[in-house]
Amino acid sequence: MQSGVGPTGNILFPPFTTLIGVWQCSGKNRVQLRLIDYSLQRPDTTAPGSLALVHHELTISKNGEKLTGTTGFSSYELGVNPIKPGAKPIPGQTFGPFTVIGERLDLFKH
Repeated sequence: MQSGVGPTGNILFPPFTTLIGVWQCSGKNRVQLRLIDYSLQRPDTTAPGSLALVHHELTISKNGEKLTGTTGFSSYELGVNPIKPGAKPIPGQTFGPFTVIGERLDLFKH
């Protein structure tokens, strides 16, 4: 995710689109998710737009109430297909892996 610097020296993060992608079972109670989104160019910065490839590896508890895993992402220049062999992320724009923990939100139990 490339960011720009605003007129007062503050970092401006670009808006991004909704993530779209696929998931697959990778073992007992384990899933992999591969998602993409577009980081849009802000009109008030010179940072270009980019495409982010996001990767999650998650393990879900036996009762389905908790999950643990890792996540990370790399940003690519627009026009680069990040899943093609040899595709290179923008230098300095690969982040993670980060640890992920979570629990199920049952919105019907409120």
